Amino acid sequence: MNIRYLQYFVVLAEEQHYQRAAERLGIEQSPLSRAIKALEAELRVKLFHRTSKGTRITPVGAAFVDDARRILSAVDQGWRTLKNEDVFTEPLRISLADTTLGLANARLSAWLAQVREAFPQADLRLTEQSYNEALRDVRAGQADAAIVQGGLSNGADLVSAPLWHDPIVAVLPRAHELAELAVVGLEAFMRHPLIDCSPASEAASSSVVHERFARLGGELITGEYASTVLGMVALVAAGFGLGFAGQLQMQVLRHPDLVVRPFDDPELVFTTSLVYRNDGTGAGLAELLAWCGDAEQSLPV
Repeated sequence: MNIRYLQYFVVLAEEQHYQRAAERLGIEQSPLSRAIKALEAELRVKLFHRTSKGTRITPVGAAFVDDARRILSAVDQGWRTLKNEDVFTEPLRISLADTTLGLANARLSAWLAQVREAFPQADLRLTEQSYNEALRDVRAGQADAAIVQGGLSNGADLVSAPLWHDPIVAVLPRAHELAELAVVGLEAFMRHPLIDCSPASEAASSSVVHERFARLGGELITGEYASTVLGMVALVAAGFGLGFAGQLQMQVLRHPDLVVRPFDDPELVFTTSLVYRNDGTGAGLAELLAWCGDAEQSLPV
């Protein structure tokens, strides 16, 4: 489709008069008329009725005006992009792994907002995936990086750059005896059945708690398994066991039958990391990593 003909069509649709439209466009009426006829022939529709009383747009022409404006706007944006020397030449593809469990938490949203502000011309493409899928795509080169929770031991072929730490909290039924405490001791917590992460998941999140249990010499009592924080919340509320999650996660997941309490162990935290391949990075990811190292980020607690 000839973009110039589309511009002529929009101006004529606004003026409803060939002479005025031609004057706006700075051309004679004849080339305007020929352009409209050529556009009608290409689209196989009648866009205008031209009578002795003047020019009147057809119903199909009127319906097409907004679409034509959108096409012209997209073309204009495309030209501006091509002329911008600062624009990223390749997209920056980041997977958001479901191990951040509660992707709507304030810290992740603030971090992404700061990335958008720092790199306004970046073609940033985000995809929410499972933990396994996210790391698979990073390894395959289909994603430049992944944001994962507990991402510090994902294999020698990947590098993990910690972004922030999220204190782990106890998720308890409101009527449970531990719910009366302001702070929950881990030894007291581990005496009760636990809603643990599903064994089908390879996520590293639950290993933080498991390793802490093992260090205390205690055995894990598994009540049930859950694949998501939402599933854990439902099972804890139903009384099948106690749960654990990141403090930021539970700020957006509230339940009337649950209470959240901090643990007495300050080292019990989830680490959210940016994971990428160790065999070199593209220009976009390199700039992002440099920004992560240099920027003084004021993220919400």
